[in-house]
Amino acid sequence: MGIIGTVKFAATFAFALPVALYGVNRVSTGHTAGWAFVAIALLMLAAERYITTPFDLPERAAEEAAGAVADDDED
Repeated sequence: MGIIGTVKFAATFAFALPVALYGVNRVSTGHTAGWAFVAIALLMLAAERYITTPFDLPERAAEEAAGAVADDDED
């Protein structure tokens, strides 16, 4: 994961954290529906990490081009 991917994951984490905290708060007060909010937060993070969207394609192409230009030989 490059710098752009890390920033995107941090932004997603910033949106998922309040959802997860709300879910934990609901569970701690005895409402079992709070687990759904925790699951939604986890799905938000997993979707950002593992699902490729059309917006991710230019980022991947740039990373592959940079990898082709900058060779990692240990000479």
